[in-house]
Amino acid sequence: MSNTPALRAQDQRMSLQESTYSRLRADIIDGRIAPGANLQEEDLSRTFGVSRTPLREAIRRLAEEGLVTVLPYRGARVLDLNAEQLVELFQAREAIEGMGARLAAERMPKDQVAFAIHGLKARLRELSRSTSGYWTPAADFHWAVMKGSGNQLILDFAQRLYVRMRLARMVSAAFHERASAATNEHLEILAAIQRRDAAASERLMRRHIRRSRENLERYLVEQGAPRRG
Repeated sequence: MSNTPALRAQDQRMSLQESTYSRLRADIIDGRIAPGANLQEEDLSRTFGVSRTPLREAIRRLAEEGLVTVLPYRGARVLDLNAEQLVELFQAREAIEGMGARLAAERMPKDQVAFAIHGLKARLRELSRSTSGYWTPAADFHWAVMKGSGNQLILDFAQRLYVRMRLARMVSAAFHERASAATNEHLEILAAIQRRDAAASERLMRRHIRRSRENLERYLVEQGAPRRG
């Protein structure tokens, strides 16, 4: 029993570290802390009501996720993807999600495929009446297919890419007008998965992401976005 106070103190420290990490991560992903912003430890410690120790641990974990860049002698700042990095992200997605779709055609349970198709058809009905954003339904579809792959490494890699994409506000703007076409492409992919056509599932997923990348590149040129940050 003599170790109980020490164990409780350790649990409290772990809980504080976890809550600090979760709060800082949410602030970054939700845009309350902008891409490219410097993470001032003193200000954040005061805002979160914590010492610098759990804050530094949170920053370290976020750097491992790729959401934060730690610069020698300059502190840490939130990732700010430039045009070239965004294009590279979509190139990586094409490779990872293409294989994920192939595996989903072999492994994704039929009821999950049917549920995803039902949700996308509902989304198309919404799009005919609404001007709502692109990210959430797209993320739901891609995440469902990657889960259906049954490959944990593919799921982990995809998650890291999706989180980084959420920091790039230009992505939503670039794909706003493509939402209806993209959703129809999603339905094509799911139809291939439903009939267990692995080759078609991979081909259609790759084509879908390639079209998204090409659309993004056109948008970046129109906006005059620099290729390097």
